[in-house]
Amino acid sequence: MKIKPVTEIGSNRPPCTMKIRVAAGLASNSAKYGAGQRKRRGVPIDECGARGDFLLDGEPRCRPHAGQEALRHLLEKTR
Repeated sequence: MKIKPVTEIGSNRPPCTMKIRVAAGLASNSAKYGAGQRKRRGVPIDECGARGDFLLDGEPRCRPHAGQEALRHLLEKTR
């Protein structure tokens, strides 16, 4: 796994492509709000869409999802 920081600044950073859970039927207001934000940005409804901070194996990831993937990688490596 190769982790590199994104070199772009501000809105030029690519959106995070991590797949996320979509709340059941968009029942809650926060699920509807998030879906609306992703639709406005032109991001698929099942992707994070936050600005990417790191590139994991060439795919942009936001800071929380990059940390999640790195931790998962370390845990699998120690098994």
